[in-house]
Amino acid sequence: MVTKEQILSLAKLAKLSFDKKDLPRLIHELESMIKFTDKVSEVKVDFVPASCEETHIDTRKDEIGKSSKREEILKNAKNKNGFFFINTTLY
Repeated sequence: MVTKEQILSLAKLAKLSFDKKDLPRLIHELESMIKFTDKVSEVKVDFVPASCEETHIDTRKDEIGKSSKREEILKNAKNKNGFFFINTTLY
């Protein structure tokens, strides 16, 4: 059972404010969330393969090599202020 004190403590930690008249509804909602997570934890998942396994990735050796000249790299740049600009892509 979730207590009024627990709700007030959580609200203080999360820097949330709410009207005291909403306290019974918040208690009920938090109890529902806890019951749901308890139910989810009962699901048997032993047969599900791990989605993340520890693996070793071979990477190339970091070596200093020949650099390109700045002027050559920036010759087709839209902005000629000495920086690369890359458009933001959101997935």
